[in-house]
Amino acid sequence: MALGPGSIPPQGARAFVRELLRGGTAGMSVSAIVDETSGASELEFTNDGGETAVALRYIVAVRDGELSGGSVGNVPPGASVTAPLPSALAEGDVKCVWMCSDARARLHVWSYNGRHKRLKKPVTDEECLRLMYG
Repeated sequence: MALGPGSIPPQGARAFVRELLRGGTAGMSVSAIVDETSGASELEFTNDGGETAVALRYIVAVRDGELSGGSVGNVPPGASVTAPLPSALAEGDVKCVWMCSDARARLHVWSYNGRHKRLKKPVTDEECLRLMYG
């Protein structure tokens, strides 16, 4: 069977329609940037996925190995939320992780250096930081 211009196999058509109706990326894809434009440093989290990020929280390593963090709540698809950054950030690389649950109660962890992991068992915020930067 030869396919010409403008033709698509049935399985490709089904996949295309499924992506159109889904309204975005399946699952969650939460990113964060450090925003310093307002005078105070803050983290801006954006959910680029098609699923709500449940109970989003973050933890940041500050000077002397001290940890600071907080919770920003649920973030629906396409939404952004901000959280204040501690003023005592260590110079150099930002060591920050953020984590939330998906609809299946699996924990997703992202790091500021671009890593993502999906975990099946619960872990503490400190363990998440060590896992992503260890």
